[in-house]
Amino acid sequence: MMKKEISLQEMLERSVNDLQCMKKWGTAKVYKAVENSVTRYMKGRAIFLHGVTPEWLLNYEEYLCHQRKSWNTISTYMKICRSAYNSAVDLGLVSPIHRLFHHVFTGIISKRANAMDIGMLRKMMEPNDYFQKLSVSQMRTLKIFMLLFLLRGMPFVDFAFLRKNDIQNHILTYRRKKTGREIQIKLTSETINLIRDLSTDTKKRSPYVFNILHHNEWSSEAYLEYTSALRKFNKQLKDISKIIGIDISLSSYKARHSWATMAYYSGVNPGVISQSLGHASLSTTEIYMNPFRNEQFDKANEQVLNYVRKGK
Repeated sequence: MMKKEISLQEMLERSVNDLQCMKKWGTAKVYKAVENSVTRYMKGRAIFLHGVTPEWLLNYEEYLCHQRKSWNTISTYMKICRSAYNSAVDLGLVSPIHRLFHHVFTGIISKRANAMDIGMLRKMMEPNDYFQKLSVSQMRTLKIFMLLFLLRGMPFVDFAFLRKNDIQNHILTYRRKKTGREIQIKLTSETINLIRDLSTDTKKRSPYVFNILHHNEWSSEAYLEYTSALRKFNKQLKDISKIIGIDISLSSYKARHSWATMAYYSGVNPGVISQSLGHASLSTTEIYMNPFRNEQFDKANEQVLNYVRKGK
């Protein structure tokens, strides 16, 4: 009896199920999006593993371009397809093809990320007339944003899932949701006051520091609560940026990127920045830094040209 052929969509669905069993709801959601994308590209038909060829991948990449996906999104989709395909190879469901994904984009494009400058940060940290225009809810959102910055660019997901027992003797210790890396931060009086101000949870039995989640940490319900809170948070930040006159559109990620940028410009070693952010490797931090290094290289080039032309 011939073995039933397995499709790429089936392998992706297996990955979705495995990730859900591991309570990795966010990653499972991305894998499901790729599965749906492949199915739409195939107009509802299956693409069996033997049909995943370099030509098919290039055509799928072109399809994603026409869908106006960014190159970094395309890279993510391709890497997820590669992961599902490699799982099938490991299970003996398909023979490996050398350099199958070599001709499609699986890299990362560094962009000038509109990190906040010192002036913008000071404008948000120091009380001013703009604050009077903010609602109570918007002011709370602004305080959370500044706390994320003060906590070394903490991601919102880690903020939402912070537990009361993560804080001991003015030391905050937690594990990053994305990488599992342990982060330890000595809390300053400013951060302690902000945490006390924002931890308005009246349910003393709740294990969480902030009143964002109400379900078990590893449940799908808690993940949905987090994503809902993140959407509301980012929407309010966009409104706040207009009210207080900041040129860039704020988001939760801006706190993280701005901290990394300020650290880099103030002379902190990239290795220290990498460990402070809880990155899995220095190469991830380099992605943050490359646009700013290019900016410094351009300034250096300008200095050289000015010296040649004007002798200074």
